Amino acid sequence: MARILQIKISLKHIEPLIYRTIHVQDDTNFHDLHLMIQAAFGWTYSHVYIFKIRGLNIETRNPYTMDFISPENSTLEAKETKINQFLLKPGNNFSYVYDLGDYFEHEILIEEVVKEDKRVKYPKLVDGARRCAPEDMGGPHFYSDFVKMLTDGDVDEDFEHILEWLGDEFDPEYFDLKESNKDLRNYKDWDFNEME
Repeated sequence: MARILQIKISLKHIEPLIYRTIHVQDDTNFHDLHLMIQAAFGWTYSHVYIFKIRGLNIETRNPYTMDFISPENSTLEAKETKINQFLLKPGNNFSYVYDLGDYFEHEILIEEVVKEDKRVKYPKLVDGARRCAPEDMGGPHFYSDFVKMLTDGDVDEDFEHILEWLGDEFDPEYFDLKESNKDLRNYKDWDFNEME
């Protein structure tokens, strides 16, 4: 029987913290966990990813070459590897890197094992803060500089095109738990690897 883990996923190298807290079954495979993170944060499933845990990399094979990005001998297939294979306990953590160019690194912390609620369909988003950095933003440091300029009200010409691209209504503090939960419930709808 699967345990329900409360995991806190924090986007590293950006202050103030951008995070999501999710209740997820521990028999979830890492590819599905990737899809859940994408949905909860509002990413667009546009780049490769790697989980790093206990000296191993977990990722999916390139569908064209059937190769991993990482060396074979230290890599597990994400669709075949489940969270519970690592016997994680509260306090354990591992990382998730999305977009190896911009290198958005997330810390995933197992906060606690929660009592299963038979009325709940898992995964379930229970908390979070701030809008995630947009895709292809140039990485966490570039995004942090951009948010600082927005906050200060002094956007220089290097960032003007980004503001035009995002729209004047872009609010880095925005987070809607209900809206994000709806996206999370539909996370499998965006699995492009399963689409033909």
